[in-house]
Amino acid sequence: MNINQSTQRAVANLDSIDVVKGATVNLNPPNSSAYALNNATEGSASVNYGAVNTNGVTFGKELEVKAVNALAFTLTTSSQDFMDGKNTFASDGGSKMVNKSKITATGANSFIALITPEEQNLQQFPN
Repeated sequence: MNINQSTQRAVANLDSIDVVKGATVNLNPPNSSAYALNNATEGSASVNYGAVNTNGVTFGKELEVKAVNALAFTLTTSSQDFMDGKNTFASDGGSKMVNKSKITATGANSFIALITPEEQNLQQFPN
């Protein structure tokens, strides 16, 4: 699946964000200064090959993430604050992130950030 973003900031409010084994999702921003907030709103943690959810995030061991910049979090923010450039986030303290996957930053000045009150990293990040 290819998702082509045409604006500098975009918000997608979804019931869940799940990537099943063997699937490929390419998120294509218009440039390296663009941001997308993919907000999962379901009431329970997503546990599969890759998900973003304020109730929990699991990156399964079959998942491979390659990104110039990637930010995954279990914190909350409003869509309007995000669109207005207000990067303010809050935590309910009850969510957890588990990483079993290979996550690679692909650019010279790129970053990978996993932000959560509780994290369990079962995989090394490559240099």
